Amino acid sequence: ITLSASLVLLSTTGVVGLGLTSLFRLGPDGLLATTAEEFATMWMAGIFNAIAFFSIGAALRRITVVRVNLLNASQIAMASIVAVMVFDEPLTTWLICGIALTVAGLLLIDKPQASE
Repeated sequence: ITLSASLVLLSTTGVVGLGLTSLFRLGPDGLLATTAEEFATMWMAGIFNAIAFFSIGAALRRITVVRVNLLNASQIAMASIVAVMVFDEPLTTWLICGIALTVAGLLLIDKPQASE
């Protein structure tokens, strides 16, 4: 499947899923109460999201599978750090170990392997 087709599928799913949920929770009057500024913010968020999606898709095509997996793991570590800083999540021993292992993996990825 192409990157463009993926973006269309994911975007359509998001719009339909969230649109129906919003319609159910807010009703037509609630949806019609959305201001022009809120619509502009949603459009800009969607545009930047599409740019980011295309950018990461193009970048992931050019790197190895091992690097992709480590980048995915680093996203989890970064989200965990943000959760601790912004949402006051507890900083546990397991979280620190996971972040340390992720950082170690990222540091070791470029080290040349010793030849026998």
